[in-house]
Amino acid sequence: MPVKIRGKFLFIPLFLTMLGFSYAVFMPEVGVEADKSRIAFRKGLDLYSEYKYSSSVDFFLESLSYEPDFALARRMLGQSLYFSGQVDEALNEWKILQEQENYDPSLQIHLQGLRSFQVIAEPKWQYLKTLKGVQGYQYAYPTFISMLPNDSLVLLSQGRKDGGNVLLVSSNGVFTENLRRISGKIQLPIGAAFDGKILWITDIKADKLHRLSIERRAFGDPAYKNLEPMGKPGSGSGEFHGPTGICFNGENFFVADQGNERVQKLDKEGGYVQEIKWISENVQINQPFGIACDLKNVYVSEPDLSRILQFDVFGNFIQYIGDGLFQKPRHLSLSGKYLVVADEQAGVLLLDLEKNENIRISEYMGENGVMQKFYRPYSAQMDGLGNLFVVDYAGQSLIQFVPEQFLYSNLELWVEKVYSKGFPEVGVWVSVKDQRGKFLTNLDSTNFTILENDADVGTPGSEYLKNYSGQVSWVIINSKTATMKKYINSMIWVSDFFLSKLKEKDAVKVLGYSGDSRTDTEWTNSRLKLLQSLKVQSSTDYQTDNVSGLGKAVYSAISDLLPVKGKRAVIWITEGNIEPEKMPDFSMSRLESFARNNHIPVFIINFENPDIIDWKNKKSYLKEFSEKTGGKYFASFDSSLKDIEKTMRSIVEERYVLTYQSNGRKSWKGQYMEIKVNVKFQGRTGMETSGYFIH
Repeated sequence: MPVKIRGKFLFIPLFLTMLGFSYAVFMPEVGVEADKSRIAFRKGLDLYSEYKYSSSVDFFLESLSYEPDFALARRMLGQSLYFSGQVDEALNEWKILQEQENYDPSLQIHLQGLRSFQVIAEPKWQYLKTLKGVQGYQYAYPTFISMLPNDSLVLLSQGRKDGGNVLLVSSNGVFTENLRRISGKIQLPIGAAFDGKILWITDIKADKLHRLSIERRAFGDPAYKNLEPMGKPGSGSGEFHGPTGICFNGENFFVADQGNERVQKLDKEGGYVQEIKWISENVQINQPFGIACDLKNVYVSEPDLSRILQFDVFGNFIQYIGDGLFQKPRHLSLSGKYLVVADEQAGVLLLDLEKNENIRISEYMGENGVMQKFYRPYSAQMDGLGNLFVVDYAGQSLIQFVPEQFLYSNLELWVEKVYSKGFPEVGVWVSVKDQRGKFLTNLDSTNFTILENDADVGTPGSEYLKNYSGQVSWVIINSKTATMKKYINSMIWVSDFFLSKLKEKDAVKVLGYSGDSRTDTEWTNSRLKLLQSLKVQSSTDYQTDNVSGLGKAVYSAISDLLPVKGKRAVIWITEGNIEPEKMPDFSMSRLESFARNNHIPVFIINFENPDIIDWKNKKSYLKEFSEKTGGKYFASFDSSLKDIEKTMRSIVEERYVLTYQSNGRKSWKGQYMEIKVNVKFQGRTGMETSGYFIH
C-alpha cells in the first residue's frame, strides 16, 4: 500500500512484515517532528554513503532527537559508529534497539561476531549433503579430495572405461572444470598436492606425477596450463612403481612409492632428494599409501598392516601412531592439531595429536533421516571453514559434513554501503564472514539475491570491482621527528622496495607527522616526487620528538582510502615511538577498528630505535596493531622487507559490489527504497536489510 509523506508516496507492500524483518515499517509517520527527523535521516544516509561517517553520526543523532523510537535511524547510527572505528559506542546503540524489542536477526549475528563467538574444541559432525556428479562432471570410484586456495576443491576419480579424471569444485560446491588430460592422459589418479602454483597428481597406473599450473587471480577465473609430467616407471631415484599419496610442506614433496615400498623426498622442482625406506635396521616400510606432512613430521599409512608411521622430515623413524585404532587406513591429511585418517573399513578418524585423543565417524544420519555407513572411505579433508569432506570410493560419492553448532547458525552479511546516485542502477557494497569470523572472498552473483521493497530484482551483477583488481592505492605516513632524522637516507632506500615498481594506474600519497599531521603529496605514481616528499618539507620537520600528530595522520590516511577502489593499504614508516596518552581523539584501539572494519590493512616499517623509551614493548604493540588490521610488521633492516610490495599487491578483496536495475521510478524522487540482501553458501545463509533514497 502507498504511504503518503508530504505529498509523496512510499510504496510498502501490505504483506511486508509477513516476508521477514523490515525496517521500513519504522519510518516516521506524518507530522512536523517526523518530517524533521526524516530530513535529518536522509542527510545522514547520504553522508554515510560517501564514507563521511563522523558527519553522518551528527545527523542520525539529530533525527533521533525528534523521533527517539526511529529504529532505522538508530540502526544506521550504530553502523556509522562501527565503520568509524567506535565499536563500543555502536554496541551501545544496538543494545538500545534490543531493549526496544526490535527484532533484527542480522543485527543479532553482528553482535554475536563482535562478542568473539568461540568454536567448541570437539565438534559433533552432522551430515550436510552429498555432491553428486552432473552432466559433464560425472565421476566414478573417487579416490582423493584436497583443498585449493579460496577453499575450492580438487576431486580425483578413477573413472570407468576411459580413464580417470580430475574435477575442480568451487567453494560454492559447484563443479568448474573436468580435466582428463594433464601432462598427457590421466590413467588412474590417486593423490594430489598443491605447492601454491602447481597441482601435482600421482598416477598409480602410469607411474608418473602429472602437473597442472593454476594461476590464481584476485578476480575472474583461474588460468590452467599443462606442464610436462615428472618421473617414469622404475625403482631408481625419481622413478616410481605405483605412486599413491603425495604431500607438500612448503619446502619438499613426499611421495608414497607403493610398489617400491618407500617414500621419495623431492625438492620444490620435483628433483630427487632422498629415499625414506627403513623403520629399523631390519624392518622397512610396507606398501605405503597415504601421506601427510608439515615442516617437522611425515605421516605414512600402511593399509595392509593397519598402522600409521611417523617420521621426521629427514627420514628418521619416530613412532607408530594410533596403535589398534585402524583397520585399513588410506589417505591422510593434516588440519590444525588433527591428523585426519580415511580408513576404508573403520570410517573416518580425527586424531588430536596434542591430546592423543580421537573422534570417529563410522555412520551418519543421511538423507530422509536414514542412518548410513560408509562403504570404503578413501580420503577425508577438513577445510578452513569448518567443513569435513569424505570421499567414499565404493559408495562413489563425495559427502560433506559440518560441525553441529554451525548447522543452525547464519553467515554474517554486512551491507556496508548503498550507492544510488546512478539510479535506476544501484550498487550495494557487501562483505560476508563465516561462523569463525573469516571473510568469504570467493563468492559470485549466484550466491546473492536482492529484494527491493520485497520485489525480486533478478540476479545481481558482481563484476564491478574486477575493473580495479590490477591497481593499488597506498597512503604513506612518515614520522618526521628528530630521532627519525638519522634514518633519512636509509628510509629512501627502504621506500624503494615498494615505490620502484609503480604502475600507470597505481596511486600513492604521503602524509607527514610529528607534533601535527599534514599532506606532503597528493595522489601520484611518480617515484621521484614520492621519494622527495619523504625528506624535509617544512622548517618544523625533524626538529622535535613530539609524535602527538600520529593519531590524526593514521586516521586521515585511512579516511583518504575509504572511497578508493582496488587494493588499498596504509604504509606507516616510524622510528618506533608512539604515545597513546597524547592521542585522546584517535586512540590506537579506535584506529585499529577503523582500519579493519573498512578492510584497509596497515603495514608498519619500524626502524626500532633502541633509544626510544620502552622501545621493545612499543615494538610488540606496533606488531600486534598491524596484524589486527590485516597488515604486516617489518623491521627496517629485515630481509623480508623486500617482499612488502608483492605482499601488498596480493591483498585479496574482501568486499563485493552487487549491481542491479531498480524496479522504482525516477518520478518517486525522495522515496526510501528498502533493500534485503540474502547470501547462501554451502547450506548456510545470511541476511541484511538496508536502503536508499531515490535521487
